[in-house]
Amino acid sequence: MDNQDAVDGVVAGLLRPLVDRDLSLAFYDMTTIRAEGLSTVEGDVRKFGMAKEGLIAKQFMLGVVQTADGLPIYHEVFDGNTAEAKTLLPILKKVMERFPNLRRLILVADRGLLSLDNLDELRKLTLPSGQALEFILAVPGRRYSEFVELLNPLQQQCIEASAEITAEVAWNDLRLVLAHDPATALEQRQKRQSKMNELQTQANAWVGKLDEQDQGSKKRGRKLSDSGAKARFYHEVRECRLGNIIKVNLKDELFSYAIDEGALKLAEMMDGKLLVVTNVKDIVPAKNNRALQIAGRY
Repeated sequence: MDNQDAVDGVVAGLLRPLVDRDLSLAFYDMTTIRAEGLSTVEGDVRKFGMAKEGLIAKQFMLGVVQTADGLPIYHEVFDGNTAEAKTLLPILKKVMERFPNLRRLILVADRGLLSLDNLDELRKLTLPSGQALEFILAVPGRRYSEFVELLNPLQQQCIEASAEITAEVAWNDLRLVLAHDPATALEQRQKRQSKMNELQTQANAWVGKLDEQDQGSKKRGRKLSDSGAKARFYHEVRECRLGNIIKVNLKDELFSYAIDEGALKLAEMMDGKLLVVTNVKDIVPAKNNRALQIAGRY
């Protein structure tokens, strides 16, 4: 948009009196917005990227910063194939420039925005007041395996829990906060096992059909091949987001698969858990497993 910086500056000036300068929680999140059509224009932000549903789609991305009261104070549109983690620092610096009167700022962001590079850079940032930036970032599930050794001593407590519990350990001079909900853990485990049972039932049916074909049996319908069974099963496993547990042997001549027991055990260990990394020292974790509530609703 023409004169966007000037417009943003005026809007920021109008919003400053509404933002608490002594303690401001800033929530940052991104979402994907689906786009249709085949036309293209110069500078088009509509790109093919990973949608929230886990599929590749034509879309653009919207990043929004808002206060704890739900007041949006900044937004920006990104290309549809933008990596979420790379947007965090530029957006944050713009917010700090537009609201220089902040004496304290606690950034809250979800799983998609945590990276080691972000952590290192966030720890270097300071507000104009000289106060260090504080942050609370949810850990993405794909990185839970990095914390197994730290969480092992707490696992028995999680197993015995009948209600939601919280705990924390030190990690890289930061606080690693754990929330565990046994009801959610049971639901996740049962849902995963149900999907695995359905997939294995389908795989066994295809194996049976392939064996019958090899023995000369002929039935109505399209003939099944090993390569076709592998491709279909691999796609269904990925659709169920179980590719790290159910390993389809794509290189083998015959259709086969294996269960990665280590990956399954790790997934079961992490059921019902939420991990949050923070450098905020004067908060006490709330007893729930929602990142934003752990962030500061005390």
